[in-house]
Amino acid sequence: MKRMSLLTIVILAAGAPRDAAGLTFLDLLPGDEALLSDARAAALGRTRTAGHTGAFTAASNPAQLSRSDEMLVMLGGGFQKMKEVRSTPAYDSFDAFLVNSSYALNDKYQYEGGIGISGPLGSGGVLGMFGAGLSYAPVWDFNYDYLEEVRDNNPFTQPRDKLIALNEVRSDGAIEAVTGGVGVAPLEWLAAGVSVQYLWGDSHLFVQTRLVQEDLRGFLDLETSSMSGVRGVVGLSVRPNHRFDFAATWKTETTLEGKFRAGDAEDPNVFNGSFDVKYPNELGFGVVFRPRARVRTTIRAEANWGEWSKYENDLANDPRLAAMWDFLVLDGDLEDVWDFRAGIEHVFYNDFPVRFGFAHKSSPQDKQVVTTSFTFGGGLLFGPLRADAGVEVANRKYRHDDLFDDAFFGGTSRVTQDLVEENATFGYVTLSTTFDPWGG
Repeated sequence: MKRMSLLTIVILAAGAPRDAAGLTFLDLLPGDEALLSDARAAALGRTRTAGHTGAFTAASNPAQLSRSDEMLVMLGGGFQKMKEVRSTPAYDSFDAFLVNSSYALNDKYQYEGGIGISGPLGSGGVLGMFGAGLSYAPVWDFNYDYLEEVRDNNPFTQPRDKLIALNEVRSDGAIEAVTGGVGVAPLEWLAAGVSVQYLWGDSHLFVQTRLVQEDLRGFLDLETSSMSGVRGVVGLSVRPNHRFDFAATWKTETTLEGKFRAGDAEDPNVFNGSFDVKYPNELGFGVVFRPRARVRTTIRAEANWGEWSKYENDLANDPRLAAMWDFLVLDGDLEDVWDFRAGIEHVFYNDFPVRFGFAHKSSPQDKQVVTTSFTFGGGLLFGPLRADAGVEVANRKYRHDDLFDDAFFGGTSRVTQDLVEENATFGYVTLSTTFDPWGG
């Protein structure tokens, strides 16, 4: 039963590749936002709705493409170090709390990158100014590493704390996207745009429990392949005066179709098939404020909403897997969530920018589980190249059930939930250069 539960977790998780980077176990179902390829936006609290995101604007708000006056080529990416600590409370003989005892410590390093190009297409007469953009960047990923040492806590066992088993969860793979979009500004104060994203990818997830003394192993394997789908992005930008920009974006419902193969690697009785996963609508609302007449300071703020209560996964209805669906979801269905982000940039008179930001993001698994991020960064010119850099520090803490029941190894099942602490450090770098517009 334990092994089947683990297999179910892996299979259901594989059908849920929403924006994820530094994937943690809580994010195996809804995912998390991907690392950005635009270091400036990352340093400004990951704000993208109302502000220009360079050559990757087609993926964030295509309406901004019409406001560019130069051709821009960008190459960028991010790397991260994720630290996950799981601990369980320890009590004395009088049932008094002593300390949270850490039993699993996992580190994960990851890199993602992308490339993009954008620029104006000129005037369309009565339709105003046109702009276009094309970019490639990973959108969702499946990277997660978990390793737990199980040791004998019997005080009479010699040697003390003898290693009994190793529990491991590994996941890799990615969903990548090519995004193409156009923007048009029929009026000086109004712009609109639309983008289409073609998504594709695969994944491999692996769960293993190895009993050291008996030299016994239990494997669970899942492979997904040929995952693909199309997503639309619609953007709107309103600039009533030189001090304010107001913007909104809509990312349409998205269905990924794919194939899976799952089972025990030591058992030839594997099963396979096809599955669909539908990701819900997402809305973003943003504002840019320029407090000075001569633009040297820019303030961004935005709020994003995800309709995660509409999330659907065919694997949840598979009779071989449906009984375990609730195991992966903390409390019933996923919830609709908001996240809030803000950033400020000041450009000194030597053209050196300084940027700071903040982000507050809730998990669709539980609105009370919040990730708080602080960001900062800057940029420099190197001849025809511009280099931008950003750093993000994120933290999250929550309670979660033990992934591997101690009763499986001869102990007793835990009554209380584990404390999970996640800390992540992100670095972003973008290189960009500009050219004269097409035909200009």
